[in-house]
Amino acid sequence: MDVLEAIFTRRSIRRFENRPVSPEIVEQLLKAAMYAPSARNTQSWHFVVITDRQLLDAVPTFHPYAAMIREAPLAILVCGDEQLEPRTAYWVENCSAATQNILLAAHGLGLGAVWLGIYPNSDRVEGMRRLVGGCLLTLSLWLWWSLAIQLKNLHSRSATIPNACIIITGGRDARANPKSCSLHSSARTNIW
Repeated sequence: MDVLEAIFTRRSIRRFENRPVSPEIVEQLLKAAMYAPSARNTQSWHFVVITDRQLLDAVPTFHPYAAMIREAPLAILVCGDEQLEPRTAYWVENCSAATQNILLAAHGLGLGAVWLGIYPNSDRVEGMRRLVGGCLLTLSLWLWWSLAIQLKNLHSRSATIPNACIIITGGRDARANPKSCSLHSSARTNIW
């Protein structure tokens, strides 16, 4: 699929099959996110991959338009970090570009995805903070958008991401080698 075809044919998918998404595919989505442009190349984002069923099922309790996430096998929470942009406040634009890259990459890989707005709605921001606070460690983040993702055309692979909430911390070197990203997990989760 070429770029324009991906742009013209991408749709928000709100019905999911609870089939696993392989770690290789998630890595491709995160790599696409990290290749997004950012103001002054600050890459002021963090990505939280959520596969824990209890965490996913809790999102609709504070987000009235997120019922479909109960069917999704994973979500990627895109977070902006103001500390990475001390003189500017372009984290909103940076996270938007990263989110769009994830959506287009998901479509190109045969996945279905939907963008669920969290920021600037304070109830949703606080709900998500309560939900994944343990995963965020001491990072100073603004919670941004989550994307519910599922396989729509690909065959399910045997390798899956363990139940986890994982923070992928971007940075200037992360785009060239996503494996060099810092991976953090809370005590209640596994690191992929």
